[in-house]
Amino acid sequence: MLVALYSVQHVYGADVWLIAAVGCAAAYLVLCGLFRRNRSRRGIAAVVLGLLAAEMICDWVWASAFYPGGEYRNYGLGGSYMLVLIWPGLLLLTGWIVTWINRNA
Repeated sequence: MLVALYSVQHVYGADVWLIAAVGCAAAYLVLCGLFRRNRSRRGIAAVVLGLLAAEMICDWVWASAFYPGGEYRNYGLGGSYMLVLIWPGLLLLTGWIVTWINRNA
């Protein structure tokens, strides 16, 4: 999301990217909150740490792909698929892992 926030000033249409990233994060928090094991104090901390871990990994991938050398690189439609699939995919994987960890705790 940090790369999307940075891109709002430099890339046309990045505001949609930022809205989608925030929406996916909100959906992640709501869906993780549906499971009772994620609603304890320890569970909430694990969910938030999972969100931050997915955020850092996704931002690293987006920054290295879209800003190699510091300048924006436009990949066209292929780049939009990367944007659409990486963030929700990481959140889905993180949600499963966090819920599994909270189940065993």
